[in-house]
Amino acid sequence: MKVERKELFATPIFEVPVPEMKKHNDDLLQMFEERIASGKMKPHEYGFGYQTPPDLFTPGAYGPERQYLIDILGNAFCDACESILYQQRNDAVAEFVWVNTLTIGWAHVQTDQVFESEPPWHTHLPALLSGCYYVSTATSSDEGNLQFFSPTADSIFQPQSIEIVPKPGHMIIFPSHLKHRPSRSPNTKRTRISLCMDSHWTVQGSHQVPPEMVKRIPKGSEYGKFDQRS
Repeated sequence: MKVERKELFATPIFEVPVPEMKKHNDDLLQMFEERIASGKMKPHEYGFGYQTPPDLFTPGAYGPERQYLIDILGNAFCDACESILYQQRNDAVAEFVWVNTLTIGWAHVQTDQVFESEPPWHTHLPALLSGCYYVSTATSSDEGNLQFFSPTADSIFQPQSIEIVPKPGHMIIFPSHLKHRPSRSPNTKRTRISLCMDSHWTVQGSHQVPPEMVKRIPKGSEYGKFDQRS
């Protein structure tokens, strides 16, 4: 008897190295550790645990010396999202182009501190693609992982949740509708920092969009508006 396996409702996620960012990881690690130690970052102020507001790509928010957050990380994320979307392209949208309408980012910092409740499962809707760039990870590979929640019942064919072990210097990009959360890291000796990003895209007819209006995160004075220059 021949039994052929076919995957149904498979959802891809993507791992993308960002080698240009690695040289800045120590600087970011020191900055966020100092913010927590000084009380500038308070637990649950902007979300579960230690998080910043969505100002990662706001020009000047982290000083001119950290313009690399926009120039390297933000643009690498947008470029990767655009590449992913065109890989998903089919004949139905063959004559259309993807336009990035908004990209925002924030930092999530995790220590060995355990809060009373578990990190909540959540999505990043209405964004289309979301990502996490890992500045640093927990000491052990079984802590501080990125967990994804399956909408199906737990079974031998589909576990209820799947963990991805992040790598420093890499982004994990996934469809924003997926429920996810970070796992705890009660035994870590290292601060875990992920730079989280959401990207909103729309499909437009190629005849409607100037060639230079394809992607970009904000470079102007206000985040939340994208730069239409390539």
